Amino acid sequence: MPVLRPPLIGKTRWLKPLLRVLLVSGMLASGSAAHAQAFASLQQSARRCFEGNRPSCRTAMGISHQLRERADAKNALRCYTALLAVEAMLNLSLLGDPDQERKDRLLLQSAQECQALQI
Repeated sequence: MPVLRPPLIGKTRWLKPLLRVLLVSGMLASGSAAHAQAFASLQQSARRCFEGNRPSCRTAMGISHQLRERADAKNALRCYTALLAVEAMLNLSLLGDPDQERKDRLLLQSAQECQALQI
Protein backbone atom coordinates (compact mmCIF):
# COMPACT_ATOMS: atom_id res chain seq x y z
CA MET A 1 0.00 0.00 0.00
CA PRO A 2 1.44 3.41 -0.96
CA VAL A 3 2.26 5.95 1.76
CA LEU A 4 0.20 9.11 1.51
CA ARG A 5 1.95 12.36 2.29
CA PRO A 6 0.66 15.89 2.32
CA PRO A 7 1.82 17.65 -0.86
CA LEU A 8 4.17 20.17 0.88
CA ILE A 9 6.22 17.76 2.98
CA GLY A 10 9.60 17.22 1.41
CA LYS A 11 9.15 20.21 -0.89
CA THR A 12 9.73 23.00 1.62
CA ARG A 13 13.46 23.54 1.23
CA TRP A 14 12.69 27.17 0.43
CA LEU A 15 11.06 27.69 3.85
CA LYS A 16 14.22 27.89 5.99
CA PRO A 17 16.00 30.45 3.76
CA LEU A 18 12.81 32.49 3.57
CA LEU A 19 12.46 32.51 7.35
CA ARG A 20 16.11 33.57 7.69
CA VAL A 21 15.60 36.45 5.27
CA LEU A 22 12.49 37.59 7.12
CA LEU A 23 14.25 37.36 10.47
CA VAL A 24 17.32 39.31 9.30
CA SER A 25 15.25 42.00 7.58
CA GLY A 26 13.19 42.38 10.75
CA MET A 27 16.37 42.75 12.78
CA LEU A 28 17.68 45.40 10.41
CA ALA A 29 14.43 47.32 10.56
CA SER A 30 14.45 47.21 14.34
CA GLY A 31 18.08 48.44 14.27
CA SER A 32 16.98 51.49 12.30
CA ALA A 33 14.17 52.12 14.75
CA ALA A 34 16.57 51.73 17.67
CA HIS A 35 18.96 54.19 16.04
CA ALA A 36 16.21 56.75 15.53
CA GLN A 37 14.95 56.28 19.06
CA ALA A 38 18.45 56.69 20.54
CA PHE A 39 18.99 59.96 18.67
CA ALA A 40 15.54 61.23 19.61
CA SER A 41 16.34 60.47 23.25
CA LEU A 42 19.72 62.17 22.96
CA GLN A 43 18.19 65.29 21.43
CA GLN A 44 15.40 65.45 23.99
CA SER A 45 17.75 65.01 26.95
CA ALA A 46 20.31 67.43 25.51
CA ARG A 47 17.69 70.14 24.96
CA ARG A 48 16.52 69.76 28.55
CA CYS A 49 20.12 69.98 29.67
CA PHE A 50 20.59 73.15 27.62
CA GLU A 51 17.56 74.59 29.42
CA GLY A 52 19.24 74.03 32.78
CA ASN A 53 17.93 70.60 33.82
CA ARG A 54 21.07 68.99 35.31
CA PRO A 55 19.77 65.39 35.57
CA SER A 56 19.06 65.50 31.83
CA CYS A 57 22.71 66.34 31.23
CA ARG A 58 23.75 63.05 32.81
CA THR A 59 21.15 61.16 30.76
CA ALA A 60 22.28 62.85 27.53
CA MET A 61 25.92 62.07 28.32
CA GLY A 62 25.08 58.39 28.83
CA ILE A 63 23.14 58.15 25.57
CA SER A 64 25.88 59.99 23.69
CA HIS A 65 28.50 57.67 25.15
CA GLN A 66 26.56 54.59 23.97
CA LEU A 67 26.16 56.05 20.49
CA ARG A 68 29.85 56.98 20.44
CA GLU A 69 30.79 53.38 21.28
CA ARG A 70 28.70 52.17 18.33
CA ALA A 71 30.33 54.74 16.06
CA ASP A 72 33.76 53.65 17.26
CA ALA A 73 32.95 49.99 16.60
CA LYS A 74 31.98 50.90 13.01
CA ASN A 75 35.00 53.20 12.63
CA ALA A 76 32.64 56.10 11.90
CA LEU A 77 34.99 58.90 12.82
CA ARG A 78 32.80 61.80 11.69
CA CYS A 79 29.90 60.54 13.77
CA TYR A 80 32.20 59.87 16.72
CA THR A 81 33.64 63.39 16.52
CA ALA A 82 30.19 64.98 16.22
CA LEU A 83 29.09 63.13 19.36
CA LEU A 84 32.20 64.33 21.19
CA ALA A 85 31.21 67.89 20.25
CA VAL A 86 27.73 67.30 21.70
CA GLU A 87 29.29 66.02 24.92
CA ALA A 88 31.54 69.09 25.10
CA MET A 89 28.49 71.31 24.66
CA LEU A 90 26.68 69.42 27.42
CA ASN A 91 29.61 70.12 29.71
CA LEU A 92 29.60 73.80 28.73
CA SER A 93 25.90 73.94 29.51
CA LEU A 94 26.64 72.77 33.02
CA LEU A 95 29.02 75.70 33.30
CA GLY A 96 26.39 78.15 32.04
CA ASP A 97 27.24 78.68 28.36
CA PRO A 98 24.32 80.66 26.86
CA ASP A 99 24.94 80.07 23.12
CA GLN A 100 21.71 78.21 22.23
CA GLU A 101 22.18 78.53 18.47
CA ARG A 102 25.52 76.70 18.57
CA LYS A 103 24.02 73.96 20.76
CA ASP A 104 21.15 73.40 18.33
CA ARG A 105 23.54 73.35 15.38
CA LEU A 106 25.72 70.70 17.04
CA LEU A 107 22.73 68.48 17.78
CA LEU A 108 21.58 68.71 14.18
CA GLN A 109 25.08 68.06 12.85
CA SER A 110 25.54 64.98 15.03
CA ALA A 111 22.22 63.55 13.83
CA GLN A 112 23.21 64.16 10.20
CA GLU A 113 26.69 62.64 10.57
CA CYS A 114 25.40 59.51 12.29
CA GLN A 115 22.10 59.00 10.45
CA ALA A 116 23.51 57.36 7.34
CA LEU A 117 25.46 54.86 9.41
CA GLN A 118 22.47 53.44 11.27
CA ILE A 119 24.62 52.91 14.33
